[in-house]
Amino acid sequence: MNEKTQDNKKQFYAIDIIKFVFAFIVVAAHMFPFSSYSEKGDFLLVQGLARIILPFFFITAAFLFFRYSNISLKEDPVLKKRLWRYIERMSILFFFWSLVINLFLALGWLLYGVKAGVFQLLRSFFLPVGYALVINDTLFQVLPFSSAWRLASFKTFLFHLIQPFNQYHLWYFPALIFGLLFIYLRFRYVKPVFVLSLSMALFVLGSLADSYYGATASLPWLHKLTDIYLKMFETSRNGIFYGILFLAIGAFLARRPLYLKAKRARNLFILFFIGLFVESGILKYYSWQRDYNFLYTAIPAAIFLFLWLKEVDLKEAGIYRKLREASVLIYCSHGLFVILVPVLFNIFGFGSYIENSMVKFWLVFAITAGFSWAILWLEKFPRLKLLRYLH
Repeated sequence: MNEKTQDNKKQFYAIDIIKFVFAFIVVAAHMFPFSSYSEKGDFLLVQGLARIILPFFFITAAFLFFRYSNISLKEDPVLKKRLWRYIERMSILFFFWSLVINLFLALGWLLYGVKAGVFQLLRSFFLPVGYALVINDTLFQVLPFSSAWRLASFKTFLFHLIQPFNQYHLWYFPALIFGLLFIYLRFRYVKPVFVLSLSMALFVLGSLADSYYGATASLPWLHKLTDIYLKMFETSRNGIFYGILFLAIGAFLARRPLYLKAKRARNLFILFFIGLFVESGILKYYSWQRDYNFLYTAIPAAIFLFLWLKEVDLKEAGIYRKLREASVLIYCSHGLFVILVPVLFNIFGFGSYIENSMVKFWLVFAITAGFSWAILWLEKFPRLKLLRYLH
C-alpha cells in the first residue's frame, strides 16, 4: 500500500481538534473580548492569532476534497460528482445561515428603523444583481458623465444594498465554492505549478487593496486603479484574490503529497506564526493596511500547521467527529448569537451584566456551543435528521 492510499483512509483527528479551537477563536475575534481591558490584546487576537484560521480552513478543505482522486481529473467522473455534491452542501449552509441571521438583523427595523434592518437584509441577498450597478456608479465618478445622470440618493441606496457580505464570516462559503470549482477546472487542463503561480499573483494583487494598500501610494496609476476597484467591490477578501491560493495549495498537497516529520513541521510553523505577529505589527506601525487579511507569513504558517497536524496520530474516538461537526455549527451560527444575546439582555433589563467585553464573549460562546451540541443531539432522531444539513 503506497503513502497516497494510506492518506486516503487516514482520519486526521488532530485537524478536527484544531478546527474546534479555531471556531472558538473566530467567535472571540468577532467580539473583541479584551476591549474592556486592552486594545493591544484585541489586536494580537484579531490581527495576529486569528489570521491563520481561514488560510488553514481553505487548505484543509481542498486537501480533504482532492485526496480521494489517484488518477487524472479528466478521467475521474466520481470526483466530478463529489464536487457538485460538495457545492450543493456548501450552498445550503450559506443560504440557510444567511437567511436565519439576516431575518434577525431585520428585527432592527422594529427596534431602530428601516435603515438598520431592511438595508442590512437586502444588501446581503442582492449582491449578484447589484454588481453591475456598482460598476456603473463607479464609472460615473471616473468618466465625465452629465450630472443629470447622477442621483445621489439612488447611488447611496445601491451602495448600501450591495456592499459585499455584511455577514463578516459567511463570505467563506461562496469563496470556497468559487475557488474549489476554479481549482478543479484548472487542474484538469494545466499543470498544478501554473495554477499555484496564478493564484499567488492574484494574492499579491489582492494584498494591494488590503494589507499593503499603502504600498501603492508611490505609484499613482496603481493607486488610482486600486481605488477604482475598491469603489466597485469594497474589498479584495474573496474567492478570487484570497481563497484560490490556499485552495490551490491544499489541492497540490493532495495530488503531490509532501511529507515532513511532525517535529520539523511544528518548528517551522512556530517560526512563521511568530512572523505573522511581526508582519501585522509592522503594517500597523507604518499604517499601510486597510485591513489585515493578506498577510504573507500566514501562507507558510498555515501550510506547516497543516503538515504538522496531518502527521499527528491519535487513537480513534467518537468525540473527534463531534468536534468537527460542532466547529461548523459554531462558525455558522455564532453571528446569530452575537446579534441576539445583547439585544435580548437589553430588552429584559439585564444589559449591565454584559457590559464587560469578556463576560459578553464567554456568554455568547457558551450559548453558541450549547446550541451546536443541541443540534448534534437532536439530529439523531429520525424526524429531525434534516438538521444534519446545518453542518
